Amino acid sequence: MLQKEMDEHLGYEKHSPEEHHSGNSRNGRTKKSLKSNYGEIEVEVPRDRNSEFEPIVIKKRQRSISDFDDKIISMYAKGMTTRDIQAHIQELYGFEMSPALISNITDKVIEVATDWQARQLQSVYPIVFFDAIHYKVKEGGKVVSKAAYTCLGIDNNGKKMF
Repeated sequence: MLQKEMDEHLGYEKHSPEEHHSGNSRNGRTKKSLKSNYGEIEVEVPRDRNSEFEPIVIKKRQRSISDFDDKIISMYAKGMTTRDIQAHIQELYGFEMSPALISNITDKVIEVATDWQARQLQSVYPIVFFDAIHYKVKEGGKVVSKAAYTCLGIDNNGKKMF
């Protein structure tokens, strides 16, 4: 992804003919160690000759990618498997994460969900909303209609309980 950012910055792709060059050019890469909640990760950040390149994904002087865990959890919540997430990170960011590490990160979601499911509910909710989304799935060689139900309760203090 950093290489694509560099392409965008320079206005041409790597190894393109010189008539497409903007006057500025690539000038190697710098290795950078980033800290996450699960250890250090090393990435290579491209450089340009004029030192004007400002990466978006990993900012200059950024040393931590702790919020990266939130991105992994988001991908997991959207239904991606740990192997899919691993391939996605490799493709986008160019560094390798083991499926075990991704699994450790996504296990945080399971802990939070279990605590949330076991929480004490109020005895009365003055306002309750019910809704469902219907979708078609293949089951046993047939297409059947299924529903995912949601419920939102608002207690006396105005707090939403999902």
